[in-house]
Amino acid sequence: TKAIAIAPVVDWSTETKQEPFAEFVRQVTQGFPGAYRCPKKNFKKLLTKKFYNPVDWADSLDGKKLLLVHARDDESVPYMPTKKLARKIGATYVELQHAGHLGSSTIFEREIWKKVQRFISH
Repeated sequence: TKAIAIAPVVDWSTETKQEPFAEFVRQVTQGFPGAYRCPKKNFKKLLTKKFYNPVDWADSLDGKKLLLVHARDDESVPYMPTKKLARKIGATYVELQHAGHLGSSTIFEREIWKKVQRFISH
């Protein structure tokens, strides 16, 4: 009934110098061989905005059901689109100053876990 997104891509048209879209495609195809068996042109659909792009669907997202966690110094996925989307849809937003590109273990850090528990229980 609720979801937690850690360093989510909420706008596929926003890239970083550290991880441009081509690098994302390389990492996904090489890092998860066989999991994504589509031609690279299908990945590019993400950039067209004709395919699912969360910021373009903000009106249909229920922010009360979302907890978004992002770090300001994330060099792979920019935090600002996540922050703006959270504000727009009324999602719970947790911003970390110095944590880089976060992994799932982040939610188990004491201060964040308290926020996760509070979010889940309400």
